[in-house]
Amino acid sequence: TDRKESLAHFMCVCTMDESGFRYGDDGKTPIFLGNPTECALLKMAEELGYKYADVREQVVGRSANTVDQGVSKVFTSSRKMMSWAVPKPEGGYRVYAKGASEIILSRVVNMFQAGTQVKMDDAEVDNLTDMVISKFANLAMRTIGLAYKDVDTIDSDEVETLIKNTDGSPAFSMETGLTLLGIV
Repeated sequence: TDRKESLAHFMCVCTMDESGFRYGDDGKTPIFLGNPTECALLKMAEELGYKYADVREQVVGRSANTVDQGVSKVFTSSRKMMSWAVPKPEGGYRVYAKGASEIILSRVVNMFQAGTQVKMDDAEVDNLTDMVISKFANLAMRTIGLAYKDVDTIDSDEVETLIKNTDGSPAFSMETGLTLLGIV
């Protein structure tokens, strides 16, 4: 799967049902419905060539008829992230996680680069923080980290006691050991 398709699928799958958009009477101006940040992600997916409603309907674990085969962890301020796990055709699950960039970066071990996963070290995390996140933060703009991981099985209640959420509670295992797909 190429990066463009991966990003678009990610944005369409790991967003709340309440978020979406339609076009105004002029057929050009998008009217956002729901969370503005998520709507911007869905609009970006469309600009990459993917309609969010079509992708959601095609993905097992995300479509209305198969949603019970997926696992969703809604956004909470204690985690500053959300995740959605969907079954993969070849077995196992792909977990999509998005949230505050600094939180996502604290949970990644790899990054997606040139079609493969590459180990991420502290220097790379520091570089992304300095060169991307901080630059936007200094302009009062928010960045969102997008990451994923593939797992054989999913236990949505399993936690990693050594990795903490912002409120000090243990992180869900499905939201750790991630591969960074991008910062938007």
